[in-house]
Amino acid sequence: MLNRLTAPLAGQAACYQQLGLLLESGFDLSHALRVLSTQGARTATARAWRGIAQTQRGGLSLSAAIRAHEPRWATFDLALIEAGERSGRLAACCSLLGRHYTQQASLLQRVLADATYPLVLLHALIVLRPVPALFAGGSLGQYLAESLGVLLLIYLGLGLLRGLWRATNGQVWRGRLERVLGAVPVLGAALRTLALARLAAALEALISAGLGLDEAWRQAGAASGSSALAAATARFAPALARGQSSASALADSNAFPFEFVSQYHAAEAAGRLEQCLRGLAARYTTEGFQSLRNFCRALPQMLLLVIALLVGFQIVHVWLARLPAGD
Repeated sequence: MLNRLTAPLAGQAACYQQLGLLLESGFDLSHALRVLSTQGARTATARAWRGIAQTQRGGLSLSAAIRAHEPRWATFDLALIEAGERSGRLAACCSLLGRHYTQQASLLQRVLADATYPLVLLHALIVLRPVPALFAGGSLGQYLAESLGVLLLIYLGLGLLRGLWRATNGQVWRGRLERVLGAVPVLGAALRTLALARLAAALEALISAGLGLDEAWRQAGAASGSSALAAATARFAPALARGQSSASALADSNAFPFEFVSQYHAAEAAGRLEQCLRGLAARYTTEGFQSLRNFCRALPQMLLLVIALLVGFQIVHVWLARLPAGD
């Protein structure tokens, strides 16, 4: 069950890693994609890559083939792939994306493994909670509405949130959800740190590809996956085009931590901006995933606490209902 849930991320990681290895070994893009498409896997990820390989046979670049065949491809992936194509570092960018998805799959597997027991208890509590009322003379329809109906509403709500998050026109909802999750202790800080890591990685690749700073910052902000960072970079990108230094624009935006701004300013002055961004991306990735792991370790205990409180409330409710009216 866990492998089925983490398979899309693991499959994407494997495809990127193999493509990077093939390109690094000297295969041209068409040949590398053909080798990748001959794999026998029948997953959605494998089918997507086979479609991309078929589309690319017309001589398109990898990014153009992805946009033509898979319009919902991750913005972060496309930003790095396009930067790799411009700079001649496509193999390295694919390997970086492979490591990125490997970390995500590993984290998701750990979260699901730790949360399985509390989630089973939560489902059991929802299903068993209306049982006393059923045996006290309640109807079967009422029991189903209060048990399976509640579970159905929960799943429908989660499905709606997932659909809004993945929608191409769902930026407003993404921003709202980002603000809600950002207020959660530990989790919010971890998500902001990982967004900075994605921005730094994309910005380094885009600058290495020869883009101007204004366009590089704009695309890196969009690739970060953070609505707040995307809005901030879109606001100060025109100032960069007019000649304002990016360090001063960063400081004026109030959207970046002091450490990021200070290191960027020093690296820009020393002419070591790309090395600095690579270091920041690696550091923020490590810190962000470590914070997420800490949150995920605490999540099962928090779920168990909520379940214990709900069980206690139900016991007290049943006990009070059995007391004589005069008491």
